[in-house]
Amino acid sequence: MKPHKDPDEFIRALGREAYEKRIEEAENAFLFEVRCAREGKDLSDPEQLTAFHRSVARKLLEFPEELERNNYLEAACRTWSIPVQEMKNLVSRMAARGVRPEEPETAPRPPRPKKEKDTGAKTSQALLLTYLSEDPRVYALLKGKLTPEDFTGDTARKAAELLFAQLEAGDAKPAEIISHFAGDDDAEREAAALFQTHPRLEEEETDTAKVVQEAYVRVKKARLEEMSRSADISRLQEIMRQQKALASFRIRKEDLS
Repeated sequence: MKPHKDPDEFIRALGREAYEKRIEEAENAFLFEVRCAREGKDLSDPEQLTAFHRSVARKLLEFPEELERNNYLEAACRTWSIPVQEMKNLVSRMAARGVRPEEPETAPRPPRPKKEKDTGAKTSQALLLTYLSEDPRVYALLKGKLTPEDFTGDTARKAAELLFAQLEAGDAKPAEIISHFAGDDDAEREAAALFQTHPRLEEEETDTAKVVQEAYVRVKKARLEEMSRSADISRLQEIMRQQKALASFRIRKEDLS
């Protein structure tokens, strides 16, 4: 609207026709920039789709006036089949986190805690979340045995918490969970990977039951070992009982075939 402060002042000074022309030209330029952000991305890939949505949201933050921003938001959502409400929520979250439209993707960030060496538990966490999101039978088998607290790391634990809530409601939506971490590139990438992890096996057919069983046992065992380090005598007895039950835990192949 420059040099005018808002649309009303622009219309008073130059007329509604000039305002509508300005909007049309601005929308075309905006959609062109969004189209450029779209190029080279595989929108069938959850991580790339989320990155594209974040690019659109970042561009929308360039419009300080809410009415203008909503006009462009709805135009972009129509063009690229983006749910309007989800895009509004994403823009609101990014604005609340102080994300600026001119902020580069590689903006400096505070140092993150040093990552622990992956002993297999983290991969197992990702395998479990992937299978839980893809096959409701897995959740039925592990319900009551596996909880979000069994997952280590802020991102994995929060992703598990959100996924379990979705599964209780009857519909897993990994893309919604990944979008929850918008504004933190590292956490967002980590969340996307949590739902795209499958075993690399030479066999033509994967024994899903075996994979899920081994992943569950490894995750649960790591959690029980962690709990045992600070447990009192009565709590240790309960942990030992759970460890004994874990040793005999089995998932039959026919359960997931």
